[in-house]
Formats: sequence, C-alpha cells, structure tokens
Amino acid sequence: MMKMSIKTKILLSTSLVIMVSLILSGTFAYYYFANILKEQAVKDDKVKLRQTARQLEYYSEDIIKFSQNIITDKDVQEYMRKDNTVEDPFAMLSAKSKVIERLKDYIALRGGYIHSAVLIKNDGSICFNLVPFSDDYMRNHLKEDWYPAYEDRKNNYYFSRPHHMDIRGVPADVISCIVTIQSVNQSDKVLGELILNLSMPYFIKYIDEASKGFDDFMWVNQENCIIYAKAGDKKYLDVKDIAAYVSGPPVQEPQLISKPDGYIVLDRSMDNGWKLVSFTSNKRLFQRIEYIFYFFVFFILASLIFIIAVIMPIILNITKPITKLTRKIKEVSGGNLDVEIQISSGDEVEALCTGFNKMIGDIKRHINESIEHEKVKRKMEFDIMLSQINPHFIYNVLNTIIYMARKEKNQNIAKVTDSLIRILQDGIKLGKSGLYTSIRQEMEIVNHYVEIQKFRYSEIFVLEWKVDESLLDCLIPKTLIQPLIENALFHGICPKDEKGTIIVSIFKDEKDIKIIIEDDGVGMDQDMIDSILIGEKHLNSGDSVRHIGISNIRDRLKYLYGEDYRLEIDSRPGEGTKITLKVPFVMGES
Repeated sequence: MMKMSIKTKILLSTSLVIMVSLILSGTFAYYYFANILKEQAVKDDKVKLRQTARQLEYYSEDIIKFSQNIITDKDVQEYMRKDNTVEDPFAMLSAKSKVIERLKDYIALRGGYIHSAVLIKNDGSICFNLVPFSDDYMRNHLKEDWYPAYEDRKNNYYFSRPHHMDIRGVPADVISCIVTIQSVNQSDKVLGELILNLSMPYFIKYIDEASKGFDDFMWVNQENCIIYAKAGDKKYLDVKDIAAYVSGPPVQEPQLISKPDGYIVLDRSMDNGWKLVSFTSNKRLFQRIEYIFYFFVFFILASLIFIIAVIMPIILNITKPITKLTRKIKEVSGGNLDVEIQISSGDEVEALCTGFNKMIGDIKRHINESIEHEKVKRKMEFDIMLSQINPHFIYNVLNTIIYMARKEKNQNIAKVTDSLIRILQDGIKLGKSGLYTSIRQEMEIVNHYVEIQKFRYSEIFVLEWKVDESLLDCLIPKTLIQPLIENALFHGICPKDEKGTIIVSIFKDEKDIKIIIEDDGVGMDQDMIDSILIGEKHLNSGDSVRHIGISNIRDRLKYLYGEDYRLEIDSRPGEGTKITLKVPFVMGES
C-alpha cells in the first residue's frame, strides 16, 4: 500500500527547506562572514606592512655595508689621516682629488639611490664629491637641525631626517646616512665622518606603491620624526597620538591598535629605528568586503551551503532505497546473481524491489536450466565423437584379420584378436572411468593397436616413444594419441611405399603437457592443413573411409579445455608431418 509518492516527498521537503533557509541565512551570514573577512583584511595589512619594512631594512643594511667599503678604502683612510697643517698643500690637493674620484666610482655602483657623498675630517675640512673645491656650502648645510651633534648619536651610523639640498641650482630631497670613520690600524681612533645622501624620490616611489590601500600612511625615523606621510585631504594619523606606541626597542610582529573609526597597524621591527604606521578606516574596510558579502557570500555560499546541509539528509533518506537498488543492479550486471533486496518504504521503490527480486529468481532458474541442457548436449556430442573413432580403426583391424586368415596364420590371428579385445575393452569403459585416462594406459592401447598393424605392415613402419617417465600417471583425454598414429600410418607412411618412422614425444611445457606426433611420410600441402583445421571432412581416395581422426581430436580439445588448447599441424609435401597439441598438467592416481 503506497502512502506517498517520491515526487511529492521531494517537492514538499525542498519547499520547506528553501523557505527556512531564506529567512535564517541572511542574518547568520552577515555576522559570521563579516567578522571572518575583517580578520583577513587586518592580517593582509600586517603582511603588507611587514613586507614593506623588510624591503626598507634591506636598503638600510645595504647602505651600511656599502659605507663600510668606502671608509675602509686605502685611499680614503690615507686621506683622512693626513694633517692639513703639516702636509704640503699640493700633496693635500692631489690626495683630495684622488679621494673624490674614488667617491664618484663608489657612487656609480649605487647610482639608483645614492645622491652624493661627503667626507668630514676631525679638523673640520670637508671633501664633497659634487662641489670638490668649495667647502662653504656643505659647512653651512651641516649647521641645520638634520645634522645632530656627535654626542647625541647612539651608534656608529645614523640616519637623519629628510632635508633639502640645492647645489648649483639643482634641488634634491635626501636622507643622510652618517657613519663614523675609524682608523683601520687603530680601531679606537676616530678620523672623521662619512655622509651618504640618499635620494628621497627613490624611496618615496616605493613607499607610494606600498601605501596604496590605506587611508593614511607614515614612515617615521628613530627620533619619531616623519620621513614620509601619505598625501590626502583627510589626516587620520598624528605622531603625537601614536608616540607612545612607536617608542621603544624593535618588535618583530606588527601591532594592531583599534580606533573608533578604524584601526592602526604599526611595524617597528627595523633595527635602524625606522617605523611604518598605516591606518585603515571602517569605510575602506567595508568597501573591501561589501561586494563579496552581498554578491558572493550571501547569495552563493550562505544560501547554497545552508540549503544543501539541511536538505541533504532528507534527500538521502528518500533516495536511499533507490541507491541501494541501483547498487544491486550494478552487481547483477557484473555477473553476480546471488543478490536480494529487502526494502519496506511503502512507495514505488518497494514495488520495484519486489519485481527485481522476482526477476533475479527467474533469471537464475533459467540459467541453471540452460547449463544443465548444455552439459547434456556436450556429453552427447562427446560420446558421438568418441564413437566415431572405434569403427574407423576396427574397419582396418578386421581387414587385417581377413588378410591373415587367408594366409592361415592362426597364431597371429590369436594375437591380433587379443589386441583388438583389449582395445575394445578400453573403449567401453567410458561410463565407468570417465573421459580421461593416464598416459601410461594410453600408451598401452597404442601399443596394442601397433601390434595389430605390424602383422600387415611389419616392414613398413617403426613406432618410437620419447616420454618423460614422471608424466606417466598424468591424465589426458581418452583415445587422444591412437587416432593420430593411425593417420600417420595410413595417410603418411603407407602411401610412401618405403619404410617410415613414427615418433611420439611427451614432455612438460611450463604448466601444460605437450604431445608431438611426427612421421617421415608423404606429408600434405597447406590447403589440406587449413581445411582440416577449419573442420572440413575429407575422403580417402583408396577406400572411401572418412578422414576424421585429426578434426575429431581438435574438437574434443576445444570442448574439454577451451580455445587456449588447440591442435597445430606442421607439414610439407614429401617432408613428413608434425602434429603438436597441449593439454593441462593434471596428475592422476599412481
């Protein structure tokens, strides 16, 4: 009795889930995904600020290493040690010229961001590569507040605040790296200072790119003086407000400072005292996530994920019987008929399963009946084929008996008759001992047959056995070798009109037993071989007896072992015939 159809169940369940999901998903998704995206935005800002700080720190470390190369230069050290009051003026002028050329060579190596270089000796004399022979400009420029007193410096190197230079009408904004020059021979002796003026536009170009995506951005030096501030109509950052956060030793991880109108990210990981400060307003933050929230998160992720999560158990419960039925059908299609389905769903699926079980039962019954019919059919065919053989060689034996009787060789007639009786006895054992015999028994039957034929053809042929004795108890089909010996004698040796040899070889070949029957008779052409292998019947031109031996064995091998075990013939006219066949290795009772 059907309670409700599958279609009705699915439609009602889907409608209910969609209505509930549309009401709940909006509220849930807003609070859940907004917090996730905000945290991700803050994390991205920290990563971006840290990468910018690492790049600036790389530049500062490169400048310091570069300055060490300059101050340890032999010519620079020699010039800085010279005393202007003692040395010859011309010698000093020559040394200064040489040092200026060295400074120019060094600056050329960092031409991208080093503007100029200045050497200041302890006596106050100045060597400026841009104004070589006039110290007045640089001496006056050093009086400005960007150049700190020596005692105010905490390290042997110092980065100043930005300052402006105007040399021969060419303006430039620079940051100066001031490095103390010590004698390489006396490490405690100070010779003066090296000032490397760094081009601000080079750094500002990089900082401008890094500050995109922030509402405000600052680059602050070790004295909390602004090196760079992002241009904009509204200023969110003030050094005074963040002074408490930017002071102190370096900290590796960026800091987050929440504000009512946004948040500040502060990086003070650089060893030279530089800090980076960014500000992101709430407005910009929600600009980042607003379109994702409305168009992607809400409509696609929230609605679909929620609906699928709720409706999936319902759909699975409804379709579970169908899935189970489908799985069983696949098993049946793969050949497994031992399946049965028990489903009590009260709908169309239950009716399908009942019909499916009945269908499988009918198929199994039909297959079993077909198998039994096929077994009976094959048994009858095999018995018919086997019965074809005996009349064939009995005809020839009787001819021999008649021939000897005419010659009145009574003793020989007795021997022939005895051999014939033994052969006939083996033939009628089919119902008792089955379809197989041992190689030993098959050899005995063949020897009896040969004993009979030698009375008539004693001077015509010789039979040789080459048998692996360990195989004598292995089982092969009955009457397998005798018909082939008979064919070799009558169709190979006899037409030759001279004595011939038949050789039977039996040996193991991997997992099979290989049997080879060879004769040196008249042979046959390829047309005859092909016609025998495809199953055509041939007549013996002498006595009109059907040549059935080879084709009969070929068919029996196919019936008993399948297509992999076949009979092969290798023969040429005048060169004899070689017949090869294989049977599975089966050991019988010894």
